[in-house]
Amino acid sequence: MGYHNVDINDFHGRLDFGEDTQSFYETYNFIDQFHYAAQIKAIDIHTDFRKEGHAESVSNQLSLALNSKFVNTKDNKEKSIDRAMFINSVRINFGARQFLVKKFSSNRLSINIDGKKLTKSKVK
Repeated sequence: MGYHNVDINDFHGRLDFGEDTQSFYETYNFIDQFHYAAQIKAIDIHTDFRKEGHAESVSNQLSLALNSKFVNTKDNKEKSIDRAMFINSVRINFGARQFLVKKFSSNRLSINIDGKKLTKSKVK
């Protein structure tokens, strides 16, 4: 899909800073790079505060990821995450999707992969 150095984090919880993957990148203009972090879920994401999978908790994790820094192994310089990607193997309901889109500017967050899209991409 054009992303490089995609790998999962070996640790999760508070120390993952909202990133289920190590930082990865996409090259554009032949030399410039967008650095990504991904938050990955396998539960329905919704807006019901009483249940696990609430969009607010996803939002908190994505905020942590977007504010984190990492050391680029190519040049040993500290870099920032440019964009966060939210991937869910199940479903992101309409309300949750709208909440996340409004919470983050569209150029910093990709919420483009859910269970249906993931299945279609695997079939192709």
